[in-house]
Amino acid sequence: MNRLATLSLLSIILFGSYFSINWTWERYDQYSNSQQIIQQSKENYLNLAISGNEEAQYQLGLNLHLYGRNSKQRSESLIWLRKAIKKNHAPSMTLLASSHIKGLGTEKNIGQALFWYKKSAGLGNVPAMLNLANLNISGNDIHQNFIAAEKWLKHAETLISHDDFRFYETAAN
Repeated sequence: MNRLATLSLLSIILFGSYFSINWTWERYDQYSNSQQIIQQSKENYLNLAISGNEEAQYQLGLNLHLYGRNSKQRSESLIWLRKAIKKNHAPSMTLLASSHIKGLGTEKNIGQALFWYKKSAGLGNVPAMLNLANLNISGNDIHQNFIAAEKWLKHAETLISHDDFRFYETAAN
């Protein structure tokens, strides 16, 4: 399988996995102790996040996003992500974009999703590039654009190391 085809398949796997992860967590939440996980996350990251550590802010936002099941927790997730975004934290931008795609904690807004994916991709975030490629390939919510998809896939390819690529290629096959 050539590298571009593998990246294209990987983008579909990664982008699609975001939605399946959310579905899985919604079902899993019926049986899990998600509130304990959120509490543990706050114990681990809150002081660092308050002091301005963007990685801690992202981890809090991520855990509230994955395990939060009410609008207050979803909104709190976005607060922490936006704090990290102020420091140009690309993974936070990508997660905020994904929140806009699904309307989790915020209104569904494809324009905002594209804005944050592009900003994150501009900072070299490969998952954002792959999500942009997949949006352009699928044509869901935006006009299908294979040229733009190829641009994002090629850009992602330049950032993935040879060893990383072998891992992704194995995962995609």
